[in-house]
Amino acid sequence: MSDQQAFPENPSDYADPENAEHLTSEGKGLALPGQNLPDKVYVIPIHNRPFFPAQVLPVIVNEEPWAETLELVSKSDHHALALFFMDTPPEDPRHFDTSALPLYGTLVKVHHASRENGKLQFVAQGLTRVRIRTWLKHHRPPYLVEVEYPHQPSEPTDEVKAYGMALINAIKELLPLNPLYSEELKNYLNRFSPNDPSPLTDFAAALTSATGSELQEVLDCVPMLKRMEKVLPMLRKEVEVARLQKEISAEVNRKIGEHQREFFLKEQLKVIQQELGPDQGRPQCRPRTVRAAAGGQGLATAGAKTRRRRNEQTVDPRNRFAGVRGHPQLPGMGHRSTVGCLWRGQTRPQTRTQSARQAPCRAR
Repeated sequence: MSDQQAFPENPSDYADPENAEHLTSEGKGLALPGQNLPDKVYVIPIHNRPFFPAQVLPVIVNEEPWAETLELVSKSDHHALALFFMDTPPEDPRHFDTSALPLYGTLVKVHHASRENGKLQFVAQGLTRVRIRTWLKHHRPPYLVEVEYPHQPSEPTDEVKAYGMALINAIKELLPLNPLYSEELKNYLNRFSPNDPSPLTDFAAALTSATGSELQEVLDCVPMLKRMEKVLPMLRKEVEVARLQKEISAEVNRKIGEHQREFFLKEQLKVIQQELGPDQGRPQCRPRTVRAAAGGQGLATAGAKTRRRRNEQTVDPRNRFAGVRGHPQLPGMGHRSTVGCLWRGQTRPQTRTQSARQAPCRAR
């Protein structure tokens, strides 16, 4: 096998892959109706996910021990091999238990095989499901088997068409939620229809993030209606997971935005303080600083005078003389003089005798 082989372009332009019953005799074209599928093919096990008939994807394998297998495939007329999924890869790929392979695999056509850094890469065009009938060579690679192909009814029932419409709607609902799906994939979806349910169902299963064993159950399920009943819940679950993932991403982005805004505001405040200087942008005086500057004593004396003045203004009139009795007398002044000083400018209170003298006058 050469480092770069020329194979046909546009590997996605093929007819119904599940019902593709023929290959070109020259081995230079795509799978087209009119010629028989090979009954003997080489086998390569894969370990990540099963390969479905509706897929056209690159496949990478180790150069050792699969270089000889791809060399033989490139020399065959049909350029096809079978890919079988193995959940647990063997320690030595040159020796593995043939009974560990599942019931069904996928017949693929090899395009654009190349070798680089100890790896072999080729584009695999899924054609149809395949089942091993007899092992012709299984001691070491290349593995050669005799295979058979399942058959599907040509006309789908109304129930199958209804499931097909449900699958298409679920896929269209999933595409906007997952940014990994590009516009090209959306255009590729337009090629499927409920009248061709087999590739549609396999394509829907391949879009999900289900485990390899769950996808292998779909690949092993040949009856169309039963297979669609398996795939539709898987696709609905994928839609819910994608919607939840989108909500979580939006919440995380909102929190990150708030933290970034707070960080930028703090940094801007630091820059402003640095531009104004060390003493700018701060209060010039604080209460403790003011008290210390005033000596402390002056403020305390002023506060005491204010409180004394406020207390004098709130003295009860009935006890107005209480403070006078206890007031120290000034030198040279008697009690009457002191009272007169306090009541200067005000009307003196009348004594009892004066009130009695004025009483008859009032009666008259």
